[in-house]
Amino acid sequence: MQLEIDALKEAAAWPGADRRTLVVLASQLMTAERHQEGFDYFAGRSDAAPADALSLALAGAFESRLDGRTREAIAKLDAATGLDLGLPHYFRGTSLARLPGCAGRAETVAADLEFVLAVKDQFPPGLLRAAYEGLSHAYEILGRTQEAEAARGQSGRLITDYWVTADDGFRFVPRKFAELAPGVHVAQGYDFSDLAFVVTADGIVVIDAATTPEHAAAALRASARSPSGRSPTSS
Repeated sequence: MQLEIDALKEAAAWPGADRRTLVVLASQLMTAERHQEGFDYFAGRSDAAPADALSLALAGAFESRLDGRTREAIAKLDAATGLDLGLPHYFRGTSLARLPGCAGRAETVAADLEFVLAVKDQFPPGLLRAAYEGLSHAYEILGRTQEAEAARGQSGRLITDYWVTADDGFRFVPRKFAELAPGVHVAQGYDFSDLAFVVTADGIVVIDAATTPEHAAAALRASARSPSGRSPTSS
């Protein structure tokens, strides 16, 4: 766990690091109950970049788990939602929902998490279970009993961004195809691993060519830029 957290911290320090890296790092720290470390890390990032709403929201989320810091944590969470939409509302909603009586902010929790679920396709699926759970707490406090029960039912489901079937095998992400550089394409979600396609003058070289020809062919067809009539050469 320590090696993974250290690696994620290093990845998050790169310029232009993907926001999902920060979310995964925060999730690992929360799972390990390293709340002080998480607060110190994200508060430091926020101090260095005051306009970074996600770092400020995560600093508030971790601070809300520290004894005697509720007021300061809520101030950070509120400020973060004023800077940006989306993840700051998720972390404010789920953090307030963990506090006794939603810290008197049940309506805020409901509004934040209803917003998250209204645009849930824009959020990593693994975050949604906590959103439903937090929403169920808020609804209970607000006397919205039937809605609380429905949200509680959703929170009991395992929501992930991976799946396994007899036909597909194990897939980690939804299908997508990206061109990382001219002539270099990567397909995700078509097989157990990513598939890479390198377009050359003689044909298309496929790297990690999938477990079946059908999976590789489906990924190759996904690229509208793939030259027709060229046969992949496995590597």
